[in-house]
This record gives sequence, structure tokens and C-alpha cells, in this order.
Amino acid sequence: MDGSLINLVLSPKQDTFLAFVLGFIIVHEVSYVGGSLFLATIDYFDLCPESKIQKGKYPDKKTIRNCLAVLALNHLVLQPLLLPLIYKAAVLRGMRMNLPLPSLLEVITHVAASLFIYETLFYWGHRAMHHPLLYSRFHKLHHRFYVPVGFSAEYFHPVDNLISNVIPLIAGPLLLGSHMITFWVYTIVRVAEALDSHCGYDFWWSPFRYFPFRPSAEVHDFHHSANTGNYGGMMLIWDWLCGTDAAYKRFLAKKRSN
Repeated sequence: MDGSLINLVLSPKQDTFLAFVLGFIIVHEVSYVGGSLFLATIDYFDLCPESKIQKGKYPDKKTIRNCLAVLALNHLVLQPLLLPLIYKAAVLRGMRMNLPLPSLLEVITHVAASLFIYETLFYWGHRAMHHPLLYSRFHKLHHRFYVPVGFSAEYFHPVDNLISNVIPLIAGPLLLGSHMITFWVYTIVRVAEALDSHCGYDFWWSPFRYFPFRPSAEVHDFHHSANTGNYGGMMLIWDWLCGTDAAYKRFLAKKRSN
């Protein structure tokens, strides 16, 4: 993005509401749809069979069609309805939407802090969704993907989507009063990690392998295949602290002994 375009988008004379809403939609959809298509291409042409976690297993066509319909609802209907409310919250929290741009240090520290806030809220919200009173009503939909694929990352019932996805995503930037550009950068990182967690592959080149407490995409893949434990998103820190990674540890121990 050149300087003139940045000045146009972030100028105090411009409508920050449109910049915030349209900017987020573009960032979110390009990263999610683009990443999903990239992973779907790997699946379709079987490009990385050695990295496949659940060898030879793929979701059925009916589940895929249902997923795409729910994604259309969440992305094309609910997202535009929620973004004006998120914008108002951002304004109240003092989110900066004009020049000057945030420093690189600010972007890095705010993204890191937002990821930890996300992880905390996602863990407890996701764990709550596995309570019998909530699971069958809301979260069971997401677990139709016993074998997850990239585009299933945001396959949620609208209520589950709000609790497990939207609130954890926006909480960090709102609490920190991050710059809008930082919010977008953080969103790209979050979407990329969510796709990686659900892709069904343990890619050696994935940068998320180097995140603390997250050795590979197998962490969340196990949650889908076993439907127990590993409630965290990109890290297992809360699972480790709360002992909800016990089943995964037993799985790893058995796997290593074979």
C-alpha cells in the first residue's frame, strides 16, 4: 500500500466508519477465502499426503455443502450486521483510525497481547460450548467435521460464532485501543492460524509450529477427531494449566509407543 493510498484511507477527512467496516470485510474475506482455496487445492490434488494427519480421511460432500451455506450466512449476513456495532465499540474504546500509523513495535506488542486475550476468551467460551446444555444446541454443528478442513474454521452456529469467534477476536484490539491497521494485521494472523489449525495437515513449514504450547495442527485436529480436551485455539496454555490436555497427552504417548 503506497503512501497516497494510506493518506486517502486514513485521512481525518474520510469517513472512518466505511474505512473500518469495508477494510475489515476485505481483510477478513481475502485472508479467509484465499487461504481456504489454497488449502482446498492441496486437498483436491493430494499435494501433501505425507503431512496429512488423518490419512485418507476427508469430510463427505453433504457436510461440505452445509458448511458453505452456514459460512455464507455468517460472512454475508451476520458480519455486516455486527460490524457497525463493533465500530461503535471501537470508537468508544478510542481505537485510532487515522494517521499517524502505529510503530512496528506497537503493532507487534498489540498483536501479541491480543492473541493472548483471544486465547483466554476462546478457551473458556469454547469449553463452555462443550457443556451438555450448550453443545447439542450450538457447538455440535462445528463438530460435524470429524476430519477438519481449512474452510471449516468458521463453521459455527451464529450463537457459537459470537461466543467462540467474534468476541474473542475483537476483545484484544478494543481493550488495548489498538490502531485500525493493527487490528487488520492481527485479524490476518488469527485467520491464518485458524485455517492452519483446521486444515488437517501438519505442515513442516507452518510458522505456527513455533508458537508456545502449540507443536502442530494436530493439537486441534485431535479435538475434532476425539471430541474431548484441547479447548484452546492457537496454544495449549490454558489446557495445560487446567489439565484439559490429558486425553491428548495419552494419545501422544500411545502414538510414540507404537
